[in-house]
Amino acid sequence: MEAPAKALPVAQDGTSSARFRRKGNRLKVWAVLSFLAIVTLGVVTYRQVLSSTDQMVASQMKTLLHSTVSALEILFRNETETIDRWSRRPDLISAAEGIREASLAKEDVREALLATPAQGKLHRLLDPLVRQEEYLGFAFLSPSGRLLSGTDSIVGDRIGNRVRARVSEFKDRVLRAKAGLSGALVARPIAPVEPVRETSQIPLNFLSTWAKVARLDETTGEERVLGILVLLIRPDKDFSRLLLQARVGKTGETYAFDEQGHLLSESRFAKDLVPLGLLPKAEESSKGIFSVEILDPGRALTPSAPLTGHDRAGFARTKMLRRAVQEKNTESEADLQGYRDYRGQPVVGAWVWLREYGFGLTTEIDKDEAFAPVSWVRWAFLLLFALLLAALVFVLTSSFSVLRMEKKIDEAKQIGPYELEKKIGEGGIGEVYLARHALLRRPTAIKLLKKRSINPETLDRFEREVRQTSRLTHPNTVEIYDYGHTPAGTFYYAMEYLPGLTMAQLIQEEGAIVPRRAVHLLDQVCASLSEAHAKGLIHRDIKPQNIMLCERGGIYDTVKVLDFGLVKDVSDPENIQHTAPDQLGGTPMYIAPERIKDPSRNDAATDLYAVGTVAFNLLTGRNPFDAGSSVEVVYKVMQEAPPRVNDIEGISVPPALDDLVARLLSKDPDDRPRSADQLRMELASLDLDPWTFEDARAWWETHGS
Repeated sequence: MEAPAKALPVAQDGTSSARFRRKGNRLKVWAVLSFLAIVTLGVVTYRQVLSSTDQMVASQMKTLLHSTVSALEILFRNETETIDRWSRRPDLISAAEGIREASLAKEDVREALLATPAQGKLHRLLDPLVRQEEYLGFAFLSPSGRLLSGTDSIVGDRIGNRVRARVSEFKDRVLRAKAGLSGALVARPIAPVEPVRETSQIPLNFLSTWAKVARLDETTGEERVLGILVLLIRPDKDFSRLLLQARVGKTGETYAFDEQGHLLSESRFAKDLVPLGLLPKAEESSKGIFSVEILDPGRALTPSAPLTGHDRAGFARTKMLRRAVQEKNTESEADLQGYRDYRGQPVVGAWVWLREYGFGLTTEIDKDEAFAPVSWVRWAFLLLFALLLAALVFVLTSSFSVLRMEKKIDEAKQIGPYELEKKIGEGGIGEVYLARHALLRRPTAIKLLKKRSINPETLDRFEREVRQTSRLTHPNTVEIYDYGHTPAGTFYYAMEYLPGLTMAQLIQEEGAIVPRRAVHLLDQVCASLSEAHAKGLIHRDIKPQNIMLCERGGIYDTVKVLDFGLVKDVSDPENIQHTAPDQLGGTPMYIAPERIKDPSRNDAATDLYAVGTVAFNLLTGRNPFDAGSSVEVVYKVMQEAPPRVNDIEGISVPPALDDLVARLLSKDPDDRPRSADQLRMELASLDLDPWTFEDARAWWETHGS
């Protein structure tokens, strides 16, 4: 019995060891499986992090690129609209015609061009525009490319010579301009900006806009192209400034380039280019940047190892430039594998070719900075437990980065609490958008003042005037909800959205308006002015375009007086001093004679004169003075008696109404009613059938709104 007793512990020991071994094996398996799971999860997470980072960087660069392109398109569109407007002016066409005739002289064409009075006329028209808008200058060419006129500092003694453009795109623009297509041209400028007198070229390949100038033969209906007008824009002004601001991080930059591979805008690293050997010291001025070629130097350039002259031979274009110029893709592309830029630095980038303007745009950032968030993940990946935390932090960071990018995109469509939907109007100094309040969802009109049209003084004036206008509460006055500045510094204000039509559109559609409806509308205009005048505010720009007809609360033909942008608070001496004595605001046809004589005069009588002109428009369907230019309008307002309403052929209104309009248009302000309230009483005393609710509803149901 002893032997079995001794054998039992052995058997027990063997069973226990096996059991512990099995547990150990299971633990090893679980450890291996856990390790493999963690490693697999880490590898998957790491790859996802890399993919997410690639997408984030690509999305960020493309978003920045797209927003920059949109800003450039707005800049070019504004410049194109400017030259289109000027090229159609009758006085400019007349001057161009005189210059064109002189260019056909059989003898000395240059002398004929310089001697024609039309030269002085063209300069008197365009030189103020060049100074005011800070253009480099202007040039006027014949359809065949002969220089006929231009700013002295630009064209020098080249009048009469043919232009030899430095870029082939310019010839295409000449042909397009002759076909009636205007637009913008961006190309490498001659350095320095002031032209070298010894060369026969003129610097027409700056940033420029162009349009044809033509005369329409009213007899034959054929158009005779007189020439091509070119406005030369400072490339270092809005263009380069806009691109310099479009950058991310410490090494990111956005720049423009041409098909030949030259920089067309300032480099973020302009101060470093001379030490790196990319610019010789003789070209340290900002204009020297335009001689930089976008070539791959094959190594990272440093001040201690700069580029030398003999190194340049055989350099290839950078990967970005090669693909952009070859493919000329109008959809943005990105390269996240990396390539060397013109400094030899490894970068990643995105680019797009702007076919309309003949140049490319790229945004680049050093690769190390772009993917810096990934480097510490590699180290964290070696620490099993820290890997999950690091991956989680990175994913969260990536998510927040994506949200921040989406927020930036949304901010481009949002002004304060208002979400912009579409543009519904544009004027000389501002743009109007339909918007909705983010919380109230109320349709709202947002007016953005164009940044290039204002300065600190005018911005201060507009803020003050918006505050003054917001004091008005009359139902016939547009309601101001809010005002402020965008992060970019653009001034805006929000007002009630008024679907309907302006009085100008009504007159254009209907012609002369029946007297009872005209009186109904004029009474509401006077009601709005009555409140404003009582608070010491003078509108100064009453005209059909600033009077809206709409339906409000079921009431049709409700009038809303708009655009108190020229409003003047005559009750505030400090406010009066903010307007220079010789500053005349408003529309010439509607400015009272006494204001033309003395622009500082602003009182109720001047607004009532404008109401009289509006009344004449309504009752006759035309203006009291026919004129081809603002100067001629001003002369007639000052010197000629306006016609009576009943003197217009086919028009017949009650004599009392005719007399009232004549008094409103009197050159002596004492002949006009003393106030808007008195004018309302005189309108009410006219023996006219009322314009009823049913009349208004019937008209709106027929014509729509």
